[in-house]
Amino acid sequence: MAARLALILTALRWCADPAEVTPFEEIDEAAFTAAAAWLLDYALPHAARAFGVAALPAADRDARTLAKWLVSQTPIPAFINERELRRLPIGIGPGIGDPKRLLAALESLADGGWVAPPSLGTVTTGRPRRDWRVNPAIADLRP
Repeated sequence: MAARLALILTALRWCADPAEVTPFEEIDEAAFTAAAAWLLDYALPHAARAFGVAALPAADRDARTLAKWLVSQTPIPAFINERELRRLPIGIGPGIGDPKRLLAALESLADGGWVAPPSLGTVTTGRPRRDWRVNPAIADLRP
């Protein structure tokens, strides 16, 4: 790829001033060095970032979204409820409406110590509330 970019750079230099530079038959060291530097310093780091984020599993991406939402809350809530989180509109809540995706994100955050899973306790009637306890140390993560 560096050789192809060096060829393009050489052709562009020739196109910019064809009267003074003779038509090229080979690429010079300066063009190759410039192409290699661009690849190493710009293209590869940006590609790694773009493809790295896309390669994250959906649960990790959702956990990141939920973590950013938690850090942005003022004050940090003591508990978050699964059903209420799902029902919050996009822009106000984290925007994860699918129950399975939200549960996977919460479990991922629980593995990292951000939240604690709900205790099932005693259920009198109906479905128990799914209130996750939030680690208050999250407030220290704010910029």
